[in-house]
Amino acid sequence: MAVLFRALLLLLPLLFVSAFARIPFFDPFNSFLPNPGYNEPYPDATTDALEKPDVETSFLGAWKIDSENAGVSAMHIQLLPNNKAVWFDTTDLGPSAIKLPPGQCRVVDAEKNIVDCWAHGVEYDIETANIRTLKPVYTKEVAARRPMLSADIVGLRELETLKYGAAGAAVMLRCARGVVVLITSDTWCSAGGLSPDGDLINAGGANGGIRGLRMIAPCEDCEFKENPAALSAERWYSTTQKLEDGRFVVVGGRWANNYDIIPPNSLNFPIKQIGLPFLEDTTDAHENNLYPFVYLIPDGNLFIFANNRAIIIDPNTGKTVRELPVLPGGARNYPSSGMSALLPITLNSKNPNAIDVEVLVCGGNKPEAYQLSMNEPRKFLPALQDCGRISVTKKNAKWEIEEMPSRRVMGDLLILPTGDLLMINGAQAGTAAWFQADIPNLTPVIYSPRKNRGERMKELEPTTIPRMYHSSSAVLPDGQVLVAGSNTNPNYDFNAKFPTELRVEKFAPPYLDPELNSYRPEIVEDYSDSQLNYGQQFKLHIVFNWDQVEDSDIKVMMLSPPFTTHGFSQNQRMLVLGKTMVTRMLVMAVAPSSGTLAPPGYYLLFVVHRGVPSRGMWVKIQ
Repeated sequence: MAVLFRALLLLLPLLFVSAFARIPFFDPFNSFLPNPGYNEPYPDATTDALEKPDVETSFLGAWKIDSENAGVSAMHIQLLPNNKAVWFDTTDLGPSAIKLPPGQCRVVDAEKNIVDCWAHGVEYDIETANIRTLKPVYTKEVAARRPMLSADIVGLRELETLKYGAAGAAVMLRCARGVVVLITSDTWCSAGGLSPDGDLINAGGANGGIRGLRMIAPCEDCEFKENPAALSAERWYSTTQKLEDGRFVVVGGRWANNYDIIPPNSLNFPIKQIGLPFLEDTTDAHENNLYPFVYLIPDGNLFIFANNRAIIIDPNTGKTVRELPVLPGGARNYPSSGMSALLPITLNSKNPNAIDVEVLVCGGNKPEAYQLSMNEPRKFLPALQDCGRISVTKKNAKWEIEEMPSRRVMGDLLILPTGDLLMINGAQAGTAAWFQADIPNLTPVIYSPRKNRGERMKELEPTTIPRMYHSSSAVLPDGQVLVAGSNTNPNYDFNAKFPTELRVEKFAPPYLDPELNSYRPEIVEDYSDSQLNYGQQFKLHIVFNWDQVEDSDIKVMMLSPPFTTHGFSQNQRMLVLGKTMVTRMLVMAVAPSSGTLAPPGYYLLFVVHRGVPSRGMWVKIQ
């Protein structure tokens, strides 16, 4: 058998050449597959009802420095389908630690000739750690058509080239005088996600960017494009969620008890705002309902959690479909920033309607914690130590409460390739905001949702670098976790108690134990399907080191890489797919049946062998 397998590997280059030369060639992988184009439902697909236990390891993970100085602190982060991570900070609080290339300075105040020559965003190569600076810009089309906002300015020389002409430009500039004039686009505390085409959509921010919408495509020299007046309301600390058709909702923000519905691929569109009184109802004296936790659920409705309450709404009308029980213990949203995730959704190909969807909410602080830590002498209340877990598809569901190993506020909650979750970053006391937290939580925790309550959490190897306010993290295709940022200060301060952090780390979770490499499958991407269609079967060609592999040994996981900021990973989603065939060289799986399960766009697909994941392959579903 081993000889045959090695022979097949030797054939792979010939198969590759044959495919491009259009020469008929025997394909040992496809010779026994169903007819091409067959797309009927697969009632015999399995979803690991009798799965084997994961391979055990005593490895608690490992940390390494990937970059000593990235130049920009990662307030927001998004992994793109070209394996570059984009992150950015606010653009309005002074210099970063890396300058823009010559000729790219931006006008801050045209009358005073103040320009900003510092980068506030970077594109980071996750393989090489190379950095490219990013610069948010207006397109001329947008600058020409929009009304001038009091909080931003393009500059007379630029406006003279547009359809308003010099006279119109002068009038617009006079209207802006007498107010604070800021840089063209402030991304401070904004929201985001990946469009169906793989573009980063970034919504809201502060000051001149508070109603802005930005896009950047995953290409070698792309920059942000922006419409600074695209949104209907000021979206500072808002949340996005992609809908089944690729549109986004942009929910909430400071002073905004409503949401926008925006298209996935345009900066210019009719405004569509829908009221959401729930956000007003959940506002404390110091908010505690910003960056609400929002998830698309399989019936097409939205689960929205703010402060300590949750509802389900129809996104097209704003109508409340159902109210859920109050989660006791304290506040869970900014500034008492807890963590939340939609737990992995196991798809049932035999009965597509029998899908249970659960939400996990962890950490946070008491409602009064922000006020007590706001002014000197500051009092940092201990962060919450509990988690609540609830089924959002069961009408009479109640919160199931469990304890974390340590207290945590401002942490990230990431879904790993195995379907386990990682609690990482944050503090053990205080809240979000500058200077308002203490006692860094250096120890990540793995949460295994399939285990019994009381057995789900395990502490891992700690880091030595505090990652508190304005830190972020992202799961990478190789299974490592990229960790960056942290700045509890209003500017870049390297002498503060918690200095601005520009080092970038990678954390290797337990499944990357080198002793598990013999269990690790490899996806042969050139012979696997990367374009998926809803409800259709697709093939994954696999290299295993094992002679025998059973159906129950294997999981196929689809992860939507999130936009992570302020302790919440927006648009994060994992699907556990059904399988119709498992061999040593081939896995046949079934794509999710609709956009309510998996909104259109790019996902990382992993094959997991008894808890040991392959490297992720980018796939696109539509």
